[in-house]
Amino acid sequence: MAGQRLTDKTLLSGNLAPGDLLMVVDTSDTTGSADGTSKKIANKHIIQTDIATGNLDLATNPLTLVAAPGSGNFIQPLNITIIYTYNSSPSATVGNMIINYDASSGTEYIARQRDFLKDDTGDRTLQFGNGSFNPGDGVYAGSIVNKPLIMSGMDLGGNGTFKVYTTYQIVVA
Repeated sequence: MAGQRLTDKTLLSGNLAPGDLLMVVDTSDTTGSADGTSKKIANKHIIQTDIATGNLDLATNPLTLVAAPGSGNFIQPLNITIIYTYNSSPSATVGNMIINYDASSGTEYIARQRDFLKDDTGDRTLQFGNGSFNPGDGVYAGSIVNKPLIMSGMDLGGNGTFKVYTTYQIVVA
């Protein structure tokens, strides 16, 4: 199908297999054109990591880790890494930090950390991934199709900062 434009090709309506090939444009390689060079990549290598800078007041300002993926899709989180940088005042807050698809619910979640960063006086790294405990009610009361991934919970207090690295795939439901 040489000479056929990518936009004219048939749309793939299902999930990709790990060995499926995708066409990408490598914009750093201008040997093909000034806009970049077309190359192939195996789908098994397509995983996205988004970075969100955390705010300390998760109670009134939940942090969106991954935006809603659009109709017919859902977010499949693979790993969530939180890197906390201590400043000079620790958090004294008691409560839960929750990662889920709905900031208003504390009973269904992907990950929950009790007393998140409480009394920490140093830098800390936390990771949540496969094997995490989920409650008996599941991770969401309903369908997670087109739902954002949210970090919520309590007002952490203190004056440290943190970044959240969320590694995920968007899956066709």
